[in-house]
Amino acid sequence: MTRQSVAEIRPQVRKYGELTSLEVEVAKANDALLILPVGACEQHGDGLPLSTDSIRADHVAMAVAEELAGSTESPNAFVLPSIDYGVSPHHGNLPGTISLDPRTFVDIVTTVAGQLCDSGFTRILVVTGHGGNIAALGVAQQVLLSSHPDLAFAYSPVSGLATETTAQLPRTEVSGHSGESET
Repeated sequence: MTRQSVAEIRPQVRKYGELTSLEVEVAKANDALLILPVGACEQHGDGLPLSTDSIRADHVAMAVAEELAGSTESPNAFVLPSIDYGVSPHHGNLPGTISLDPRTFVDIVTTVAGQLCDSGFTRILVVTGHGGNIAALGVAQQVLLSSHPDLAFAYSPVSGLATETTAQLPRTEVSGHSGESET
């Protein structure tokens, strides 16, 4: 039986999970950038949802993919399914928080990135909506540098990718966790 082929990816698709397996082959051949949103499930005061960090990471990751879709530099960018748990031991005693051990978080990120690299992808950007993930992402980057030296792996906090938007916010006493930039 001969397998079908496609020459291009449906232009409206930005989510990796919405690609067909045939489109994945095209994405790999076109050196697509994969964007992995990571967040956390933790308290954000009385007025914000537990998944605030994940919601922000998903939104910014999609905005980056949309922006790149119109560029000639990297028109093939797709948002991977998010990792909605993060490293949050500092919120562990507060209602609703689910925290991963940093080693578990590193294992999840390196497993996902490593499998994608093994399948032929070479560029991954992690967008984190939770500052507590930064140190573990640095460790993940070092692990991947050793295990997958041909993988271009980078990470950025949401704040690093949304500087224009956050600069427009008024500055008050609370501008970080549960503050203006998270609402």
